[in-house]
Amino acid sequence: MGFTGRIIELRWPGDHALHDMKVDIRPPSVAALDFLGDRPKVDDNDAWEAYAHRKVELCAEHVVTWNLEDGDGQPLPRTGDALRGFDGGAIIELLDAWADNARVPNPSKAENPASKQAREPIDPLAVTSAPGSPMGSSSAVEASIPVLDVPSPDPERSESLSST
Repeated sequence: MGFTGRIIELRWPGDHALHDMKVDIRPPSVAALDFLGDRPKVDDNDAWEAYAHRKVELCAEHVVTWNLEDGDGQPLPRTGDALRGFDGGAIIELLDAWADNARVPNPSKAENPASKQAREPIDPLAVTSAPGSPMGSSSAVEASIPVLDVPSPDPERSESLSST
């Protein structure tokens, strides 16, 4: 039997609002990454609508299993239409985690997905993204913060400012 690619188990931590949602999904394919990286221009509403529609379709195509159910407790089919009809906040979290190499917010770091701040880094080869799991992200890992070079003050300008 050959290698068919990784399957990532998306699991949200126990104190997260989505901790009951379980999604097993393949990471984005190269074609999906190409599409996700080619975002439309900010002011092109029609293009953004098509982009969002295709992003949901791509995500659904990569799902292996999930435990999403409709209001009657029936399992949802693994389709883009099913995702578009489900809880919008949960689907945004799913889309963000999938497109971000299976990173889910870590409540121990007070990560807020609505803030659009970078999520906690994870091991890209992990098979699960649950904090504290043997191969997943660790709350001990800190995000890298880029440092900007700030020019040294001009000594002549500093002297003229201090003499005024």
